[in-house]
Amino acid sequence: MDDASPADLVLAGGAAGDSLPQDSSREERTITTDWQPGETWSVLTHYRNMAAPEGDTWSAPLTWEFEVTARTSLRDEEVLEVKVELGGRQAGELAPSYFYITPDRRLVALRNTVREQGEERSIYVFFDEDPEAAASGHFSIIPFDLPAQGTRARLAPAGSRIYDPVSRDALSKFPEPSRWIGAGGGYLEIEFPNRIDGTAIRQLWSEDDLRWPVVSITPSRRSYRVRP
Repeated sequence: MDDASPADLVLAGGAAGDSLPQDSSREERTITTDWQPGETWSVLTHYRNMAAPEGDTWSAPLTWEFEVTARTSLRDEEVLEVKVELGGRQAGELAPSYFYITPDRRLVALRNTVREQGEERSIYVFFDEDPEAAASGHFSIIPFDLPAQGTRARLAPAGSRIYDPVSRDALSKFPEPSRWIGAGGGYLEIEFPNRIDGTAIRQLWSEDDLRWPVVSITPSRRSYRVRP
C-alpha cells in the first residue's frame, strides 16, 4: 500500500451521486468509538471553491486539532466535551468550538465563543438528534461528521477503491495514501447521508484507530488524518 499512488487507492472515477459498490460478500465490521478525556487527534481539511467556474478547485488544507477535554453533564445528560480549534499556521485565528456528544455518539450541543466589546461569552446551540442517526456539525466549517455508534462498515482491503468525483489533477494535491493513519493495514469503508442536505458522506476508518475516520469525503470538503 505504501507504493500506491492516490489514483490507485482513491479513484476519480465516479459521478457526484455515485454510491459505494455494493458487495454482500465483503466482511462487515462494527464502527464503535470509546473516547476518553485526554485523547487528541488532528485532521487536515480541504474545502471546495463552490464558486469556481471549473468546479474542481480546492483550498490548501486547514489543520483542525481535536481534544476530548472532559466527561461532564449537560441538561442532566452524560456527555463528552470535544474541543476543536485551528492548528498549524492558523492557530489562534478562531476561538475554539466545543461539541457535546453522548457516549453512544449522539450530538447534543455545540458551544461557540464570541468576542463582543472586548469580552467573551459562550453561545450554545442544542440539537434534538435521533439516536439512530449520524452526528453532524450542523452548518459548521469544522469537519464533524460521524456515523451512528455501532454502524456496520465493509472491510476494504489494502488497494481497494472508493468512488471519488474529482479530477486526477485535484487528487494530486491531497495527502498521499502512504501518509494516512493506518497505511499498510485494512480499512473499513462506509457511506451515510448528511443529516442537513442528504448528500453522501464517504469515509474510510482504520481498524487500528477507531477514534475518527482517516478519510472523509463530501461534495464540499475532504478530510484526512495523516502521520506526523
